[in-house]
Amino acid sequence: MLALKKRAARPWKPSVRPPLVGTAEKKVHDGLTWRFCRLRRPVTIPWASLALQFGSRYTNPRHFKKRFLGYLRSVIDYYPDVRVRSV
Repeated sequence: MLALKKRAARPWKPSVRPPLVGTAEKKVHDGLTWRFCRLRRPVTIPWASLALQFGSRYTNPRHFKKRFLGYLRSVIDYYPDVRVRSV
């Protein structure tokens, strides 16, 4: 599961920082931005829900989780205000 805490969500601004490298990182960034805009309190998102949104091509949940956490690290490097932890 992934635990998210509300922070000010800023949309991606390519003029401020270099763009994210891959399409998957951009999808994760967009998904987090969308969720953060709607948060009223900290929330825990089950891995199964994340897999439905981002991991339709993975048959093994472990492979999805490993790959997603890699994408998430790239997004956090780009978007350091995000407060996310894996539980």
